[in-house]
Amino acid sequence: MNAVRILIVEDEAIVSMELEERLEAMGYHPVGSASRGEEAVELTGELRPDLVLMDIRLQGAMDGIDAGREILSRFRVPVIFVTAYSEDSTLERAKLAEPYAYILKPFDDRELRSSIEIALYKHAAEEEIRRLNRLYDVLSQVNQAIVRLQTREELLPTICRLVVERGGMDLAWIGWLDSQASRLTPVAHFGNHAESLIGMQSAAGELTSDESNPMRAIREGKPSVCNECGSGSCPHPSDKSPAVLGFQSCGSFALRLQGKICGALTLCAAEKNFFRDREVTLLEEVALDISFALEKMEGDRQKMRIERALHASEQ
Repeated sequence: MNAVRILIVEDEAIVSMELEERLEAMGYHPVGSASRGEEAVELTGELRPDLVLMDIRLQGAMDGIDAGREILSRFRVPVIFVTAYSEDSTLERAKLAEPYAYILKPFDDRELRSSIEIALYKHAAEEEIRRLNRLYDVLSQVNQAIVRLQTREELLPTICRLVVERGGMDLAWIGWLDSQASRLTPVAHFGNHAESLIGMQSAAGELTSDESNPMRAIREGKPSVCNECGSGSCPHPSDKSPAVLGFQSCGSFALRLQGKICGALTLCAAEKNFFRDREVTLLEEVALDISFALEKMEGDRQKMRIERALHASEQ
């Protein structure tokens, strides 16, 4: 398991170095340090740590409380405030920034470790609830779209847009399978870097050998996901990996028509570890609903063709 990555924000260099050594001795991985609030926000965006240890009193226009509020708002990274000051006014300001812990100096390693572990657990639980709520909303919106829209050309782009706008994904695209040519033809997409990623992944190799997520989902008939695209464990070849475009999680879900797999819904997120068990289960339901809608539309088309043929024969 990868070590927890922690950003240290402390304006006293000696204290920062000591804290770094203590974290390393406890098995954590300090990824960097900052001495000013503005620098802390910038480094959080660049390094994407798992947690920030933030001294409240910092030099510059942005103190630790303001920086912590900005980090939580923009990057959803948990912040632990570290301070030697316990006056009520400071505490009241700190509470408004919604820190995951508030540690008074001097503190021992046991207190520091317990605060870090509780903050990480609480943050993970909150993120799980947030993701699941958004995906339940996607499932509801997709079902409404299926009832409202009558053609595949209307439905599939709408679903891609809903998954990105309501589900927290950064990219969604649907590929239609041409089994004879062993490739996916993109028929709908929405989100960041759509054209670039589809261009890399839609020209697939043989169904039996291609290791991209869409082709693996089609070949195996079940979801194919990766939660660490940049770690080298992604099923995509390195030159086709979503990590090339900044995505850290990707997943593909097979679509079916008339009992056969006809394509795949592929999703990408800048967030690591997005596709967990319950998230995958909900997205499988989305794929099943899309398959149901495709089946119904095909049935309606066949019924219309029969009715036209009967009408023509009567004429």
